[in-house]
Amino acid sequence: MNALRWTLTLAVLFAGTICAHANYPDRPIRIIVGFAAGGATDILARAVGESLHRQFGQPVIIENKPGANARIAAELVAKAPADGYTLTVATVGALAIGVHIPPKPNYDTLRDFAPIGLLAVNDGVLLVKNDFPAKDFQEFVKLLKQSPGKFGFGTSGFASPTHLAGELLKRTAGIDMHHIPYKGDAQALADLVGGHLDIGLLVMASASGQVKSGGVRALAALGSERMKDFPNLKTVAEMGFPGYSGGSWIGLLAPAGTPPDIISKLSEALRRLSSEPEFIKTMETSGSRPAYNTPIEFGAYIKTEWDRWGAVIRETNMKGE
Repeated sequence: MNALRWTLTLAVLFAGTICAHANYPDRPIRIIVGFAAGGATDILARAVGESLHRQFGQPVIIENKPGANARIAAELVAKAPADGYTLTVATVGALAIGVHIPPKPNYDTLRDFAPIGLLAVNDGVLLVKNDFPAKDFQEFVKLLKQSPGKFGFGTSGFASPTHLAGELLKRTAGIDMHHIPYKGDAQALADLVGGHLDIGLLVMASASGQVKSGGVRALAALGSERMKDFPNLKTVAEMGFPGYSGGSWIGLLAPAGTPPDIISKLSEALRRLSSEPEFIKTMETSGSRPAYNTPIEFGAYIKTEWDRWGAVIRETNMKGE
């Protein structure tokens, strides 16, 4: 199914909806999260839950089901009743990256979910240790072309969004560097600061303190736009590679078959949430930025990401660890 067909399918689902569920919700809603309590995704899910509770007057229960790179949570929601009372806050990893890496999960991203809306984007950043010989991004690309395979880039782990961003950067810029997976951004950042790691592709939420204090140097923003707190840090796309974008995102989804009027009601609640000052503050504190879009737009975005990262995984012949 190409992107146009996927978008048209979503449009048909949402067109001409008759409100048959005017009393929704009339009981508690569950939001299943594929990560442990306290992490960025969990914090976002709880902010969503609090807002839905205020808007709908019904309890919203957050259930943390970590494991298998968030596949466990995604599968639970994919197989849940399509009645609007079981939702998931899911990431690009569970929806558009891990689904392409064997062993494949027991769900199909494009078949088993009803997109509600994008919630937030976590900006990634290209970092180098302070004595790295390249002083800017252009010198970085030139150096790596001259020294193929010499340098390694650290990320939060195998098949993480920043790992895929690095693989895409290699192909886009025509450079060669080997991947060094860590168990989280904090460990990779510590090695960068200590001079034991040359290059890091991390989320700015983890690295901003060290960037501001001069513990590491930031050469480029990996996302599609510049970061609010680092307005002078150009994107990779701005520096000679149009169309490049890599990073993480988080969205809200329901099981496929959830009535369109319920999806529309939830989408409208997300629209209101995205402009709440407290929500914006929570996102900025956790290193994310609000990124609301409609169900149709989110569905098209998921399909684009699903295609893009699937191609990178196939080209690199990436296998499960």
